[in-house]
Amino acid sequence: MGGVATPDGAPACLEMLIDEELNQGRNGLYAKSLACMESLLLTRVLEHTSGNQSLAARLLSISRSSLRKKLHQLHFTIIPMAGIEVQPVKEDATQQDSILRLRTGSD
Repeated sequence: MGGVATPDGAPACLEMLIDEELNQGRNGLYAKSLACMESLLLTRVLEHTSGNQSLAARLLSISRSSLRKKLHQLHFTIIPMAGIEVQPVKEDATQQDSILRLRTGSD
């Protein structure tokens, strides 16, 4: 589940950002690097929690409102995800006969 990392463990996208900003002599490197790291972290945590913001906030040890504020600051778009539920194949099906299907709200 990892991405590309440099020998010192930094994500390659962050390494490239730092190199590019330094080579171009641009200001704001700290803020841009921090935003890159936060974006990567929040994306991975939200993927891990299947978009559950309450659980993500708990894993990050921040409040849900702080998480939502940070998502807004980083221009994240919140898209409700389809839930997954277990549906039996037939009424007398056992747990082993169950299938996973996406709940789309049209059921």
